Amino acid sequence: MHRIKLILKKGNLSKDGTAPIYIEYMLGRGQRTWIKTGKRVNPEDWNNAKGEVKRSHSDSGSINQFVKGVKRQIETIADDAVLRGEIPTIDLVKSRLAKDSGKSTQLNLNELLDEWISYREDAVTKDVIKDYKALRKHLNGYSDTRNRKLSVLDLNERFYEDFVKYLGNDVIHSQGKRGLMKSSIGKQIKNLKSFLRYCMRQEYIPKDDLVGFKKPTDSSDAVYVNYKELDLLTDLDFADNPKLDIVRDLFIIGCETGLRFSDFSKLNIDHISDGLIRKPVRKTGKKVVIPISKRLQRVLDKNGMKIPDCPNSLYFNERIKEVCKLAGIDSQFSRIIQRGNRKEEVSVPKYEAIASHTCRRSFCTNQFLKGMPALLIRKISGHATEKAFLQYIKIDEEKAAEEMAKRWIALDNRG
Repeated sequence: MHRIKLILKKGNLSKDGTAPIYIEYMLGRGQRTWIKTGKRVNPEDWNNAKGEVKRSHSDSGSINQFVKGVKRQIETIADDAVLRGEIPTIDLVKSRLAKDSGKSTQLNLNELLDEWISYREDAVTKDVIKDYKALRKHLNGYSDTRNRKLSVLDLNERFYEDFVKYLGNDVIHSQGKRGLMKSSIGKQIKNLKSFLRYCMRQEYIPKDDLVGFKKPTDSSDAVYVNYKELDLLTDLDFADNPKLDIVRDLFIIGCETGLRFSDFSKLNIDHISDGLIRKPVRKTGKKVVIPISKRLQRVLDKNGMKIPDCPNSLYFNERIKEVCKLAGIDSQFSRIIQRGNRKEEVSVPKYEAIASHTCRRSFCTNQFLKGMPALLIRKISGHATEKAFLQYIKIDEEKAAEEMAKRWIALDNRG
């Protein structure tokens, strides 16, 4: 009968006052060994009864997860040997532990991230792979900022809390400002959980429900373009500026289809038939079916049923601001932006807040204001849940009151 427990060898104190944590493996009388875990703590931080680091220790979660993971590894080796009819001797356990540990120690955090990204390349789009690589960049940035070398076993709830603070307060993003917005932080945590679940399936780390890794969310008040503003854009004459003409037409196509830039910029004649657009979307691979509106048909006819070609979304986002400014879409647009614990109010001309994703938001909001049932709009936009869909509906208090008053009148007239 074998027994395994965690112990602190208090007699092996180092100069800094810490003692090593060992795993004691026993097989009957006289057969006992102590296996190093590589972790050390001060004896006053050790709970002898529970065989773990006290929670008052600043890094208790990381250390306990690591040493208990090694303990479980040894338990699995011994139990598997018994099931195969073998005696789980000290030599057998040590040799198989060395073999298993060799596999996991050869794979540091960056190597595991690279393995995960490679594994997912055929299952997700290139845009998602870019998000995965952004997670790797942020984990390395966190490691450098905190002067702490991370292993996959360090990615516990205590790390999660500090990582969220790092993303919100320390990351320098593309515009030179410090701290990511909550929506961006939420994306990083979502991908971190995906990575950790992969590591669990590969048995690099113990299984965990990750219930503490909550995805930060923020109520979005991003801009949309209403039908009057779409009319202003449609009426612009860009005969002397074909580049802006292409961007304007693409923007209208996006607003009339609800597709993302990666999808509406890649539409072609093969996707169009019988007054409908049928296209698989890049993010999910699922096909959406979209009716062609009169405004959209005019744009398609103008371009000979061909979709104007645009270099990339960065070029599009730069030029569409210029287009909307020329159309007079310049009312002041204000919103609260939160980065970490800091909140700031930003007020800019509306055209400066418009980008490629405004198209999808505008489609959903304009159809909703028309009175289209949310379920129908979701079928076309491809939103999986009503919660995700409702985040795209952008109407302010004034517009909401105006629309409610109109519907009251319509209901009264029915009576």
